[in-house]
Amino acid sequence: MMMRPRHPLCLPTRKSSFGAFVTGHVDQQKSPMPKQKRKLTAAERRAKKERRKKYERVFINGKQVYIKRPPTIDGLSVEEYIARNADPIWLHQNGMWEYIEPEPNLFPDENDVNAAFDAAWQQDKTEEG
Repeated sequence: MMMRPRHPLCLPTRKSSFGAFVTGHVDQQKSPMPKQKRKLTAAERRAKKERRKKYERVFINGKQVYIKRPPTIDGLSVEEYIARNADPIWLHQNGMWEYIEPEPNLFPDENDVNAAFDAAWQQDKTEEG
């Protein structure tokens, strides 16, 4: 008796551990243990570290996407660094007037002087009396 050749898409069947017939080759079946993750090489770790420095993950429309991180100086945003470290002359020369804070008044207002004088006078009055 001559055996008929198998069709390439017909796979042999076998009985699984729970009694059902399963098609496919033994090497195509899922093994009971998942494949272990391999460790990254030194070059892959360096590349991953650089990627994390350069990009950040955010959610846009419910999807996770990578975007470039905003530039920073010593861990501060550029605007915050300028606001903290620039002097008023440099800010004025570069047109950043919104960052210039008004300087405190060196000479107190007359009303403030009178209020302080009255408070001190009331305190002296209570101590004497």
